Amino acid sequence: MNIVLFPQDEPFYTPKVVHALIKARKDCIKAIVLTSPFKKGQSFISGALEYRSLWGNKATMHMKKLFLAQKVKTLGTVGKIAKHYRIPVLTPEDINDGTFVTALKRDFEPDLIVSISCSQIMKKPLLAMPRLGCINLHGALLPKYRGMLPSFWQLYDGEEEAGVTVHMIGPGIDDGDILLQKAFPMAKDETQHSLIVKGKEVGAGLLLEAIEGLEKGTLVPRKNDVSKGSYHSMPTKEDVEKFYRSGKKLW
Repeated sequence: MNIVLFPQDEPFYTPKVVHALIKARKDCIKAIVLTSPFKKGQSFISGALEYRSLWGNKATMHMKKLFLAQKVKTLGTVGKIAKHYRIPVLTPEDINDGTFVTALKRDFEPDLIVSISCSQIMKKPLLAMPRLGCINLHGALLPKYRGMLPSFWQLYDGEEEAGVTVHMIGPGIDDGDILLQKAFPMAKDETQHSLIVKGKEVGAGLLLEAIEGLEKGTLVPRKNDVSKGSYHSMPTKEDVEKFYRSGKKLW
């Protein structure tokens, strides 16, 4: 079974998931396609300034400290993990570019594509390429909290329970059939950071379970009825201010 991972190139959360998958299925993972956490054409500096404008100076300084701490770790980034295990890393500007999709199929013949916070939306030619399809790890119990930053919105709404979902990737946003889900209680002192960490830890195991189920043909997908769920985009500055006023924290 040939697997290609599509993680986002950020050092906080995706490296642990990628590392867990590689340790368990090293012989199957043929390549890693890294996508930028920034908008197309956006620089690191402009991305950091945008983050500060939305989340504030305190959150930005804390993120900077965590960022630097992770960057110096031996296996603190996806790139370092890939190099350690000698797995090819691809960094296309556009994952849906026809030349890239053709080369990916020719060079690695993926049976399955696994998205871990991939920052670009996959289009039909890419979705149709792997034999077993494309799957994604989402940080909420779909169909609730589709879209951006489910960790933020679950805290914002005062949910007592959170969870993760592994689902097939469809043409829309977080609308593909559900493969597996796992719920867990929200701690009273939960922060956005701790919630994401918890979700990724649970999600890594769920992804491995989904991969095995797809490989053996034992998984039975169920419809992701988006009419019974909810969708959120990026929070506004007003949303963030309300989040802080309610006593919620990012870190």
